[in-house]
Amino acid sequence: MNAQYVIRRLRAGTPEMQTVRELDRALFPFDKVVKLDRGTWWLVYDRQTHAAVGFAGLAVRGRWGALVRAGVLPCARGEGLHPRLIAVRLAAARRLGLGGVTTYTTTDNSPSANNLIDAGFRLGRQRRGKRFLEWRLRLSEEHRDDPARRQAQKQ
Repeated sequence: MNAQYVIRRLRAGTPEMQTVRELDRALFPFDKVVKLDRGTWWLVYDRQTHAAVGFAGLAVRGRWGALVRAGVLPCARGEGLHPRLIAVRLAAARRLGLGGVTTYTTTDNSPSANNLIDAGFRLGRQRRGKRFLEWRLRLSEEHRDDPARRQAQKQ
């Protein structure tokens, strides 16, 4: 783990979401704009410069979660941040008692695909005009029928 970076959890609708929007536009200028008004988001900050260098999101859809967009600026790539962003989102999904998570990569994004494989994801199907690959991971059954989790989700 690289101690130079810290990952902070955000809630949709907070002022820091503007930083997520800016990173999203910088890293994905040609992609459709992702809805940032729901779910949980994380920002990666450089401890020395305090600059935001990456972000990622988790959306919950029923019993499954979706890893929504993840990006790291070129100045911080190669530091293991993408695997850390996958890990924090999977930990959050497990705390929520979700049955699994899905995500997508473009067919030419082998670094992200390899990080997902390393995290235990399996290839789903090719989608959206054959430009995207679906990835799926079933999570542990351990907290699935926990009454406290069900009550927390209702609130």
